[in-house]
Order: sequence, then C-alpha cells, then structure tokens
Amino acid sequence: MFNISIYLDKFKNIESKNSVLIKIIIDSVKNILKVDIDKKNIQIKNGVIYLKVNPVLKNEIFINKNSLIRELSFKNLAIKGVF
Repeated sequence: MFNISIYLDKFKNIESKNSVLIKIIIDSVKNILKVDIDKKNIQIKNGVIYLKVNPVLKNEIFINKNSLIRELSFKNLAIKGVF
C-alpha cells in the first residue's frame, strides 16, 4: 500500500530557490565586506537585492556594489542592483 508520508519525506530536504540565492548573497557579502547579514534582512525582487541593515553597513555595501554584483554574476546570478 502507498504511504503518503514516505512520499512527502522526499520534499523535506528540498530548499526553495530563494533561500539558496540568499545563502549565496550572504557568502558574497561576507567575502567582500567581512560582515555577516541575517537572512531575514534580505529580499530579492525582480533581480534587485533589498537589504534591511543599518545605514553605515548600507553605505559600505553601496561603495562596494559593483564588486558585489560582479562576484554574484560569476556565480551565475542575474542581479541588477543592490538597495
């Protein structure tokens, strides 16, 4: 007999595409700025990254925006901007 719980167990380990993108963004920001950003402070909409961080960190990210976008493009992410 078919057990639905066994079938649904396959899907427990599948991560959403958005969570994988957020992990890549966190790693890239950590590599460039040496700062950790919490994943709940990152949103991605239409190829634009929106960060909810303090103004000092936001200025540092804005200064290094081109290198961040370049690193993300090397990882095959189509990011248009960071705000």
